[in-house]
Amino acid sequence: PYSELLPVVADKMIAAAICLSQSEERSLVRIGVKATTTVSREDVPPGIDRLIQYVGRPWSGDLDHMGFNIFSKLGDNDHWIDRCSHSLTMPEDRQKVLSIVLDFQRIYKFPAKVTPDRLKQSCRLVTKDALEYFEKVAEGSMFDEDIIRDANS
Repeated sequence: PYSELLPVVADKMIAAAICLSQSEERSLVRIGVKATTTVSREDVPPGIDRLIQYVGRPWSGDLDHMGFNIFSKLGDNDHWIDRCSHSLTMPEDRQKVLSIVLDFQRIYKFPAKVTPDRLKQSCRLVTKDALEYFEKVAEGSMFDEDIIRDANS
């Protein structure tokens, strides 16, 4: 599963980045975590299904196919900005799978020198936050019109 493989890949990326940063001074500017999957229309997570219905409302939810990319800022504090690209491709042939790509990015406002400890700590935190966000998208409450309306009132 993705959540089990991600820490292994992150550790390998950290080791490679540390090797690269030994020869010259490098700064940690951005860390990204990307999830790519394909899924049949019948097995779409509730949040993605709710997003498809939400986007399709002007056409009474009767979408033959679609493709879109939404890039949004998720958070901003004194140290970093979090954002995520949400890409969805739904083919016209209902027998073909949907493609879903979530690309979570943390951009540091004050890039600091790459050190093994800083890189490990930052990657762990970004990975945790990205996985939480991916789960939130899959669960789908953020696409519930009643919740959106209540949050904006």
